[in-house]
Amino acid sequence: MPSLLYIIIFLLALVFEAYLAVVWNLALVVSVLEENCGIVALGKAGQLIKGLKIRGFYLNLLFGALSLPVFYGVHKFGKTVMSSNAAMIPLLLLNSISCLIGIFKLMAYTVLYHDCKATHGEELEMQGGTEYTKVAFTPLMSADLP
Repeated sequence: MPSLLYIIIFLLALVFEAYLAVVWNLALVVSVLEENCGIVALGKAGQLIKGLKIRGFYLNLLFGALSLPVFYGVHKFGKTVMSSNAAMIPLLLLNSISCLIGIFKLMAYTVLYHDCKATHGEELEMQGGTEYTKVAFTPLMSADLP
């Protein structure tokens, strides 16, 4: 059984990683929305998150807490003795839930990015072509049907 010291060190490392991951996750959003990459995106994310880092930290804690039951389920089904076909459906479901959590996490960080831009007074750059356009179409049913 691991000692209490190892458990405390592990928990502190986990919290520290969640704190650092705020900038990393925001850098992913910056690299897509501002077309920066690498160190430039990390630097821009570091500048944007100043003053709102605790909000991103809470986001990481929230999505980490949502992911724990999924990882527990994968671990539990991995140790269960059953045929590979019977284990495939629950594992596929858990994998789908994990991907969905990841998508929501990136979506939440996109909202945080826009909040950071608004907080720092930076202008939000809208990409061209975001308004509705009329598209030609052919009706599937004729207009004279009752």
